[in-house]
Amino acid sequence: MTRTLSLKDQRYPITSIIIKRSAIINYLIVINYYTFIVPKRLENGGLTFLEMGYMLMQAFDFVHLNKEFGCRLQIGGSDQWGNILAGTDLSRKIGFSEGKKIEPLFGFTCPLLIKADGEKMGKTASGTLWVSRDKTSAFEFFQAWINSFDEDVERSLSFFTRMEISDIKELCERDIREAKKILAFEVTKLVHGEEEALKAKQTAEELFSNKGVSDNMPTVTLSKDILDINIIDLLMATNLVTSKSEARRLIEQNGISLNQEKVNSVEQIITKDNLTSNSLVLQKGKKVFLKVIFS
Repeated sequence: MTRTLSLKDQRYPITSIIIKRSAIINYLIVINYYTFIVPKRLENGGLTFLEMGYMLMQAFDFVHLNKEFGCRLQIGGSDQWGNILAGTDLSRKIGFSEGKKIEPLFGFTCPLLIKADGEKMGKTASGTLWVSRDKTSAFEFFQAWINSFDEDVERSLSFFTRMEISDIKELCERDIREAKKILAFEVTKLVHGEEEALKAKQTAEELFSNKGVSDNMPTVTLSKDILDINIIDLLMATNLVTSKSEARRLIEQNGISLNQEKVNSVEQIITKDNLTSNSLVLQKGKKVFLKVIFS
């Protein structure tokens, strides 16, 4: 039987976590020191209380799910190996201390996808890359793969497509840009379906052509009442930047365009004269486009 649970719906006996006999807590802290990550952190300034307690919480979570729902297998990325092992051992020790026979728990980990810069794949300059289209649109997902490091493309194609390895190697050597397009389309199709992948591909082609606009491009709607607004405030209102200092820096470095024209002044005011059919198009850098509709 399969059952889906949400952590936010769980009710844990927190007090028992805090007052759990010192032998168990000391045991978990010892494990912390023997995992391969913690020693490195200790060499570089140590860990916070929350970081130190994370393993305890995850271990207790595994034990709780086993007791309440019979869960005996925890699956995670390879960076969770130590935390999962802590849960399997904690279950055994609790059973021993209570004089009960506890069925063993198991852990299964998968290698992490690491980018050429050493970061986990899924982390982008604009934030986390989600598979949920409510958090990352199919177009943004597509673009994230288009912007992959050259060094990552061959490996990613071997992971996420059915292409022959020899064909992947030949393609990457011959035309890395085309290889990225195939990668972006195939992974987007895998996650969002072929229809959404085709839309994302078409949107990218239209945006990066001379048109600079597409029916399927990312869109945000604002009230007409905010017109006569400073360009920096508009960038903030659309969440295209995270701070006014970032907006100012991008404008000064010619990194912001309005309707395909560079914004040259941080004092520019956006009025109804800048609109075409009640909308305008903002561009950040070479690859981020946003259509702003005023209603």
